[in-house]
Amino acid sequence: MTTGREQFDRHPIIEHISSVGLAFFVMIPFEGSGGVAASIIGRMLGGMDHLKILISVGIGSLISASAIALSAGFIISLVESGIISGIAGGAGIIIVAIVAVYIWAKRRRKNNKIAAEEKNTEP
Repeated sequence: MTTGREQFDRHPIIEHISSVGLAFFVMIPFEGSGGVAASIIGRMLGGMDHLKILISVGIGSLISASAIALSAGFIISLVESGIISGIAGGAGIIIVAIVAVYIWAKRRRKNNKIAAEEKNTEP
């Protein structure tokens, strides 16, 4: 807690975004990223206020549960409309995601290459 408090004192912006970071930690649906672990981490982060921890855990849990419920509802509605259309819809979502990641990576490589060329041509 002392080390966390020292970091907060040296970098005040960290203290302001620590609540948001704690909420994102709770939103991750993995083992050990729930409210208990987040409460311990919040206390270790320079002794966050109990109310800030409670609000961060509550908001993170609410967003996570809502995302899971909405995605489950979407999948159920796809399956109810027909198993073939459900599979096709799921495959379509995956294909669109893969294409989007490919386009993003290609543009990023192109931008990095242009930046490297500009850096090499500077006097």
